[in-house]
Amino acid sequence: MDDTRDPDIPPLPRRWVTWAVGGGLGLLALAAVIALAVQGGPDDEGVVVDDAIQAVVPQPDTQVPRQSRVGLRLASAWSLDQMTIGARVVPPDQVEHRESLNEWFFEPGPDKALQRLDAGVVCVTVEISRVLDPPESRTNRWCFNAV
Repeated sequence: MDDTRDPDIPPLPRRWVTWAVGGGLGLLALAAVIALAVQGGPDDEGVVVDDAIQAVVPQPDTQVPRQSRVGLRLASAWSLDQMTIGARVVPPDQVEHRESLNEWFFEPGPDKALQRLDAGVVCVTVEISRVLDPPESRTNRWCFNAV
């Protein structure tokens, strides 16, 4: 293959290449900003992004039966102080604690704070605290849909 240029086709001006690359990068950055705006950030209601919380049940933005249990698994240095489901504070003696996994669950039923979850969007607010030094308290919230 011959590497000589056709004399009838002029080379691209360097300014054009700079503008094309710069414009492409600008469009890529704009697309990334739009994608983040559509997805939402870590401060969106209903999304758990705390490193002390390893898992929540039910998962945020999922649909579950109204009799579903509600809870979370915490990192070993953390403890649950209070759980509020909707507008109801769950009494501590109604929250089951599995020490081996540091899981905390409430299951609706007769003679409990909730016989069943309210239909529709249900948000859970948990107050947790670190049991080791330095002491620290945090509040987290996630939401799901009970049907």
